[in-house]
Amino acid sequence: LERFEFYEAAGDDDHCLTIATGETSYYANILLTVGAIPPGA
Repeated sequence: LERFEFYEAAGDDDHCLTIATGETSYYANILLTVGAIPPGA
């Protein structure tokens, strides 16, 4: 995306995560775990 297209996309209500990297590969593998740790765990 171009700069201002990115700003518009990142401002959407359903946007929750952006990962910016200097990697120049066209693809990558990422393992992302999302969760919560209960209090007192």
